Amino acid sequence: MVIVVTGANSFIGSAVTRRLRENGHTVYGLRHSIEEAPERNEIIPEKADIWVHFAWAGAGRDLRNNEDMQRRSVEIAENAAQCANKLNCKRFIFAGSQAEIHGTSLYGIYKKKAAERIGEIFKGDLVHMRIFSVYGPGDHEGTLIEQIKEACRNDSELILGPCTQKWNFTFISDCAGAFLTVCEAKDTINDTIDTGTDDIRELRSFVTEAYGELGGRRELRFGERGNNAEGAVDLIPDYKKLYSLGFRPEVSFREGIKQ
Repeated sequence: MVIVVTGANSFIGSAVTRRLRENGHTVYGLRHSIEEAPERNEIIPEKADIWVHFAWAGAGRDLRNNEDMQRRSVEIAENAAQCANKLNCKRFIFAGSQAEIHGTSLYGIYKKKAAERIGEIFKGDLVHMRIFSVYGPGDHEGTLIEQIKEACRNDSELILGPCTQKWNFTFISDCAGAFLTVCEAKDTINDTIDTGTDDIRELRSFVTEAYGELGGRRELRFGERGNNAEGAVDLIPDYKKLYSLGFRPEVSFREGIKQ
C-alpha cells in the first residue's frame, strides 16, 4: 500500500514509518513541524491508500496549555484531512492521545477537537487511535521513564507524585505494531481505538519495577511533587478493540525497560 505519514520524524511517527516500510509498504513521510502544514502535496503521489497523521505542535509537557500551538495543530490536521481526500485515501488514521479522556489540558481538548474536525472533513474510514504512554529508545527527555533512567544512572533521588492512578505502558515497537495492524486491517473500522495493552496496574508498580530493573538504589520519594498537566487520573485503555484486529504486544514492560 501507499501510505502518507505526517510527523514521520517524531518519536512514534519514525517507529511507525520504519515498521510500515519493513512490511513492504511505500511510505511518504512529512516532517514534524508546525510550519509544515500539508496544504501542498507536490512531494507525495497523486493517489495513496492511507494517511497517518502524527504531526502536532505543543505535545511537550511545557507546551500542552499553549492555546496558539494547539489551535494551529488542529488547522494542520484539517489540512491533512483535505489532502487525504484529494489523494483518494480510503483510510485516515489520526494519532490521538490519552489526554483526551479527561480533557484537563488544552492539549487533550484540542486533540479531541481535531478528531472531530477530521471526521467532518474526511470522506473515508476514520480511525482515531488514542495513544497511551509509550516508551523506548528515542523517547523525549523529561518523560517518567526517562527520569527514572537518569536517576539510576546518576544515583540521584527520584521525587515523584503519589503515582496511585491506574496506568498502562506500551513499548515503542509494539505501538508501531498497533499502527501496522490498523493500516493492514481489511474491513472498515471507523472507530476510536486505544493503543494500550492488557498490562494495567497502579503507576507506582510500574515505577518500582523500572527502578529496580535499572539498578536504582535509593528510596523512591512518592507523593513529594505535583501531578502532570492531566492530573492524577486513571488512564485505562480499551485494548480489546485493538486485540480484536489481531494485535498482541510482543514486549513486556520488564523486557522493554531492559532495552
